[in-house]
Amino acid sequence: MTLEINKQLAIDAPVERVWSILADDFEHVYDWATGLESSDPNPKAPRQADGNAGGRVCEAPGFGFSDERVVAYEPAQHVIAYSVDAEKVPGFVHDLTNRWTLRPHGAGSIAGTAVTMRLSAVTTDLTVYAQTGKVSEGKGRELVAEAAWLRAPQTVRRPAERPARSRRRPPAARPHLRRLPRRTRSTRRSRRAHRRR
Repeated sequence: MTLEINKQLAIDAPVERVWSILADDFEHVYDWATGLESSDPNPKAPRQADGNAGGRVCEAPGFGFSDERVVAYEPAQHVIAYSVDAEKVPGFVHDLTNRWTLRPHGAGSIAGTAVTMRLSAVTTDLTVYAQTGKVSEGKGRELVAEAAWLRAPQTVRRPAERPARSRRRPPAARPHLRRLPRRTRSTRRSRRAHRRR
């Protein structure tokens, strides 16, 4: 099953300028994109025929490092696509690809660029479960690892070794985990200490 997100927008800048930012300066996405802590050329990705980077490594809070490699590069048609392999993408997402297509928009002094961005990801967990009623191979490995951890004696198992749980409630649904303001916590501590006396 493939999930797709399509976005279109118009930019008041010539196609060549937008192409330069997206393709020629591919490894410098940190210079203009929010949510990134860094972006650098990917030494494992081969360079394009025109010398442009064939990939980049980005760091984003919550996702860790991502290995992004160009999989389609058509300068004449202003098309660039790249695969994304991030450290903290959910396990049910495979083959994440981002594709940008640029074309001229408007005419004369109002000339700009029409940008189409398509993000696609292949998910197999839902397809396998819906068609067979059984969990996917990856989910099966997760369940086996969690069951083994739960069977281990408590003296042997450590919380850090526990496999990631698939059904975690958001912090709002777990009020006991919310941090109270410092003043409130100290007030409660002093009240408890006072009751013990």
